[in-house]
Amino acid sequence: MSADARATVRLPLSDALAETAREGNTQGVLATLSSIESNLERWRTVLDQNALSCIEPLRQQLRDLWAAEQDLAAERTRNAPLDPAKVDAFRAELVQSFSQNGRLRHILRAKGALNVALSRSPGAPVQSLGFTQIDDKNAFIAQNRISYVGWGRGYGQGIARGEDEETFAAMLTAAKTKRSIAGDQMIAEILSVITSGALRDPVILQSLEFDVRYREIEGNSAFTPQYAPDLDTSWRNFNGFMGILASGGRQVPVFDVLVGRPTSQDQVLLLDVRNFIRWTQFAPENKPGEQTYADGQLLIRVIDLNADAEKRDEIIAQNPPWLTQEHNPVAYLRSRALINVFEKFHLEILDGSQAVCLTLRANPRETDAPGRARQTS
Repeated sequence: MSADARATVRLPLSDALAETAREGNTQGVLATLSSIESNLERWRTVLDQNALSCIEPLRQQLRDLWAAEQDLAAERTRNAPLDPAKVDAFRAELVQSFSQNGRLRHILRAKGALNVALSRSPGAPVQSLGFTQIDDKNAFIAQNRISYVGWGRGYGQGIARGEDEETFAAMLTAAKTKRSIAGDQMIAEILSVITSGALRDPVILQSLEFDVRYREIEGNSAFTPQYAPDLDTSWRNFNGFMGILASGGRQVPVFDVLVGRPTSQDQVLLLDVRNFIRWTQFAPENKPGEQTYADGQLLIRVIDLNADAEKRDEIIAQNPPWLTQEHNPVAYLRSRALINVFEKFHLEILDGSQAVCLTLRANPRETDAPGRARQTS
């Protein structure tokens, strides 16, 4: 084929053909062309020089096709309306994940320390917990190019982890008795607090590093792990439940708390939940007629930034750093959805003396004298 003839060839736009032109597709045409070039002597037995000279023009045609198809797909995404079924599926996944991943909320509810007051949505100092995020609009429109099954699970996990993060930090701060403990003294101090009777109905929440947790708690003869077949407890199916620590005739449940803040890590909190803290769940701030989810606890908005020009212009006016990196901010936002997930709850500390915080210290010289607790006001 002559150079002039090659110049007249135009590959048709199609999803299937564009996929063969995707960089990184090891089964695509681009990969095949590169393979031919890397072993020309082998291919010369079936391809003459005229055919081999078509490799680079074909490669460029495929790259142009890929770019054109991407532009076309982006425009389809921008103009497509949100699919109510996709949005509902996203919300359902989010709510399910939120329920499955939360830990402290369920423990407080089981101990009678959680109130639900969804008829109210008070202002400050009761603040909302949640996040706002720009997401790929393809997850919420009718299309079959990309699967977004399970897309809401990460959001649900995020809001549940945020709850635990905020609640555990507040509990640690509010505990009136605080001690710094060397790793090899941790279990002795835990058992001492339990047997002292200072906490009538103790629960243990811990965020210890693995080695200390295993050696001091899980490896102790007083501990029965969650998976023990003869363990009879109503806590068995609670998320984060590790097992039961027995001391002085008391059966104390132990829970693992997943936290990211450095100040919340390497902590053991012993508390009488019902007498220490009260969690009150309020209704999120929603517009009149706007639906809430998770039995009214969560507000979940999915906003089409192509259709909502006012919200899009608001984001552009804020000029966030991530948006300045986009060549065409308007086109970028038009292919995105804005996700709002919020809830509102208040933590009230009833009696700080009903919690003891033990902080792991690697240096034994930083440990308080045995049997002497430091009280903080």
